[in-house]
Amino acid sequence: MYKSGFSICAILIFLFILSAALQAQYSGGSGEPNNPYKISTVADWQTLMKTPSHWDKHFILTANLDLQGIMLSPVGNNPKAFTGVFDGNGHIIRNVVLQQPDSQCVGLFGYVDQNGQICKIGLENVEITGSDLVGGLVGFCNSGNLDNCYAVGSVSGSWCVGGLVGDNSGSLTSCYATGSVSGDRNVGGLVGDNFFGNLNDCYAASFVTGEKCAGGLVGGNMVGNLTACYATGLVIGVGAVGGLVGWNVNGTVNNCCSTITASGEYDIGGLVGSNRGGILTFCYAKGSIEGTGFGVGCLVGMNDKGSITACYATGSVNGRSSVGGLVGLNKAGSVNERPNVVDLVGLDKEGSISACYAICIVSGEDSVGGLVGKNRSKASLIDCYAAGSVSGNIYVGGLLGSNDDSVVTACYSTGSINGENYIGGLVGGDYNGSIIACFWDIETSGWATSAGGVGRTTAEMKTRSTFTNAGWDFVGETENGTEDIWSVCEGTNYPRLTWQIPSSDWLCPDGVGMEDFSYLAQFWMIPEAGNTTADLDKNNAVGISDLLLFCEQWLRGK
Repeated sequence: MYKSGFSICAILIFLFILSAALQAQYSGGSGEPNNPYKISTVADWQTLMKTPSHWDKHFILTANLDLQGIMLSPVGNNPKAFTGVFDGNGHIIRNVVLQQPDSQCVGLFGYVDQNGQICKIGLENVEITGSDLVGGLVGFCNSGNLDNCYAVGSVSGSWCVGGLVGDNSGSLTSCYATGSVSGDRNVGGLVGDNFFGNLNDCYAASFVTGEKCAGGLVGGNMVGNLTACYATGLVIGVGAVGGLVGWNVNGTVNNCCSTITASGEYDIGGLVGSNRGGILTFCYAKGSIEGTGFGVGCLVGMNDKGSITACYATGSVNGRSSVGGLVGLNKAGSVNERPNVVDLVGLDKEGSISACYAICIVSGEDSVGGLVGKNRSKASLIDCYAAGSVSGNIYVGGLLGSNDDSVVTACYSTGSINGENYIGGLVGGDYNGSIIACFWDIETSGWATSAGGVGRTTAEMKTRSTFTNAGWDFVGETENGTEDIWSVCEGTNYPRLTWQIPSSDWLCPDGVGMEDFSYLAQFWMIPEAGNTTADLDKNNAVGISDLLLFCEQWLRGK
């Protein structure tokens, strides 16, 4: 009995000493959810790097760290991933230098697997080089979660290279990256490749260079979801180069935008370079887009069986063929025809475009149109407009360069037109197609003839009855429909799509201005004002919060 008691006592003492020794490896904590290991010093970080058995534990950063001069290795690798929780606690880690040009899964955290979480951490002065799956913070995020993280610096590699994450199939929320990112394929300012991943409220402001699939935010987005994200900066590549996403395959991009300069050879877009089966809704792009080949657009370079709804683009686009103010090349099947240059859509084959607009300066060679360069094979266009200038050589029109066996309904154009042969105010050439209830401005376009449509004066184009008499669905009438697709400030503006009109634009002319401010002021602090449109925040009163919302739209120039 004595020996047995002594043995038990010895074991307990050993376990106590072992536990104390393990805790002593860090600045405190036990690695449990309610008592995470405390990372307070560079020595603590070095311990974390060298102790894979702890990579499923909980950690909290309790001070800023400077890793200058420290030989770093990624936390988490293949086969031993990081599956724990790392809370940056709002602190910053500086001088993160990792040079592993022949390695995969390279980042401060190399491999974050399922259940792994990283939050509230910033990295500054990052210099990371790897081969594949290379990111400023995480090389490969496989079903992990990143929240409120950022990285500033330079990241380079070959395949799946991102300013924050190299390859992501997890979730990123409120994250950003700035600096430079370079690689060969799937290169993005924030994420190199987003495979079934989700990005919410994220952005990148970067200089991105890659050969194929290079994007200001994401290089390749395969069945991933992007919501409320944006990108600024410069993107340069060869093919599938986009201001936000280089290559979008069956992915969803909603309420996103880019203000960027993008250049390359083919499939170059201000928002998405190549959109294959993807869905874009309520997105826009502003910038300068340059392409030396085909499929160059202010919003999307090439749209293949994708869907684009309630989107717009402004700026300038220049390319050789299939160049458009919204989409360069739009198709739903194989195309063996010569590419075309357009203002809104390059080549629309068996596709449908609705409720979109473009105000881009576009130049090309043949089949150049303010809305569509060549519309063919049962394609349909409805409720769209183009207001940018169009210039080309042959088959040039304010709305369509040429229309082949397709239907165009309730569309208009106002831009100036310059060309050499087969020029039309609305359509350059029409072949077995139907153009229904469409108009162009004979004064601003400089052309009184067209292969289809009806020419009107500027005054007539700003008159509601011109369009309602032709069956257009306008606000305030039900005879032509109840969807209220169009609205117009008669005598001062052309028709606009109702989705593009800001909630503070109550009075004519178009745009939020002093006349709208006067409207808001007359309901200020009046009890019954909650029943008016001046109650922007819907709290049954017109007060400070409504004024702030009004000013926000005014300052945005809407």
